[in-house]
Amino acid sequence: MSSSAPAGTWAIRSSVLWCTGVTLKSLIASSIWRRTRVSCSVLSRRETTVLVREKMKLQEITDGPRSLPPVDGSWSSARLSRSMVADYKPFTFVDGPGVRCALYVSGCPFRCVGCYNQVAQSFRYGNLYTQELEDRILEDLAKPYVAGLSLLGGEPLLNTSVCLQLVRKVRERLPTKTVWAWTGYTWEQLQASMSAGREDQLELLRRLDVLVDGPFIQSRYSSNLAFRGSSNQRIIDVPASLDAGEPIKLVGYRQ
Repeated sequence: MSSSAPAGTWAIRSSVLWCTGVTLKSLIASSIWRRTRVSCSVLSRRETTVLVREKMKLQEITDGPRSLPPVDGSWSSARLSRSMVADYKPFTFVDGPGVRCALYVSGCPFRCVGCYNQVAQSFRYGNLYTQELEDRILEDLAKPYVAGLSLLGGEPLLNTSVCLQLVRKVRERLPTKTVWAWTGYTWEQLQASMSAGREDQLELLRRLDVLVDGPFIQSRYSSNLAFRGSSNQRIIDVPASLDAGEPIKLVGYRQ
């Protein structure tokens, strides 16, 4: 590409539209594209097809998750997780009822549009989960005024190498503490994933008291929802749901 054209200006050579320093995707999304209204007649058929496909992709991901769980259950903690932690927040009041200790694991393939914790979507973000951090969490949870543990992310159900290790010890040492988790899976998608052989997810689910399920959907956001970002998400009573074979919403929250 010649460096003679000013940055951000369009040029046409041999029926090829190009833009200095701008990709086709950003070309479609930019206000420059909308203002210039360059005719597709100056593009080759292949270039026109690429532009149209990219524009369709942008329109498709304006809300909700950018990816959905494969039906074959190929999303797995063993393949995706790097045992990284985005954050640990002791003694918080926002991630579930009462005073809680909240662990934010790293990595989430759902990548919901408008996610409030976008940096934690990368499985390589943050710091490695350590025994030192685990000991600190258990010590904090042991305090009498702490109601329990909250697992967020990122995606806890795809970070079972971290979450199971911690939750097993919580159940063993602090059985009166409640464990809540937030997931981009719906309850139904999670059942399909577990049926495909994700036994680690099943074990973690069985050790939870409450699961807040479903991806964040920006168009269904409401600031009035308790412990949820969008109205499609459900606060599920896990033991009752496992017994019933279907999701049972937790009593005491308007859903």
